[in-house]
This record gives sequence, structure tokens and C-alpha cells, in this order.
Amino acid sequence: MVQVPVWNWQKVAVENLAEMQKELWNIVPEVIPNWETDPGQFIHVDVNLIKKFSPLYTNLISNLGLTDRWHTSALITTNKDTTLRIHTDVYDPSERCFAFNVPIVNCEDSYTVWFKAENPVINTINPEDGKDKVLFYNESTAVEIDRMPATTCAFVNNHTPHRPETGHSKFRAILSSRFNPELFDYNFGV
Repeated sequence: MVQVPVWNWQKVAVENLAEMQKELWNIVPEVIPNWETDPGQFIHVDVNLIKKFSPLYTNLISNLGLTDRWHTSALITTNKDTTLRIHTDVYDPSERCFAFNVPIVNCEDSYTVWFKAENPVINTINPEDGKDKVLFYNESTAVEIDRMPATTCAFVNNHTPHRPETGHSKFRAILSSRFNPELFDYNFGV
């Protein structure tokens, strides 16, 4: 049985963040050509595309000792009128429990917010493999328990119900990377 973390986020100090964000920004139009009008989404990004555009990010993953475990990343975006629901990324934490998030653009006045929430209301299934992918929670009974500024580079716990919240209408993007095997044995410095 896996040990789900009791923490929601662990900050990671990142040198050259501004330069890294410039490199990562170049990925956005490659993956989301209509980024200016995009309603907000979670879109997978090929790791090789990140390696091509951002040597600084690739080096950061190496310095964290995670090169061999880094298997996928995604852009998580919001834009004006974006409302993303409270969710956990998967039902089974052994499939996906951790992510490493790095802000790319317009992350000021934006947060990842965690909630105490029960009784998921929708369970979506990935048609490619039939596995549980996202559990959504009833917003009316959820209670905020933690929040992290989206300007923070951090490992995050995706198994606690959470969502992004943005206090502006600009396009906002973060890069969220996932690892395999999951990071249950990783030293987060806790």
C-alpha cells in the first residue's frame, strides 16, 4: 500500500527561474496555437519538446535526480472566465500522486488551492486505457485547507482535492511534470 503524503506542497528553490520561464514560454504556442483565446485546459506536452526548448528545465529535472523517472508533462492553463472544478487527478494514488509545478506566465494573483472534500460527484474514464483519471468533488460542501501561490516552484500532492484559482483574466500557464515510478520513495526534504 502506498503512503499518500500529509503535505500539499513542498517548495523547490530554482535558480534562473526568469530565464527558464522564457524558454518554457516557447512551448506554449507549439502546443496551444490559439493560446490567446484558449478557455483553459490541461494539455499533455511531449518531454522531448521540453528538452528541445528548455535546457534549463531539463537540467533542473536532472539536478533533482529525476531524469530517468520524468515521463510526461502538461501545460495547465487558465484564461478569462476559466472555472476549473475541485478534483483529484486519479482515484488511485499509486497511479498519480505527485507533480512538479513550475510557473511560466501570468501566475501572479493565482493559486493552487486544496480542499477537504468528500463524495466525488463525477468519475471520468480515459477511453484509451479505461483507467480512472479524474474525480470531481461537490463544491458546495468543500472547505479550503491550503493554498500555494502559483508563482512557486513546488512538488504538489495531486491526491488531495484541489483546483487552480486565478484573480485576473490574463492567460496563465504552468508546467506540471509527472514521474514513473511515482515518487513515494523520493526525499522531498520534509
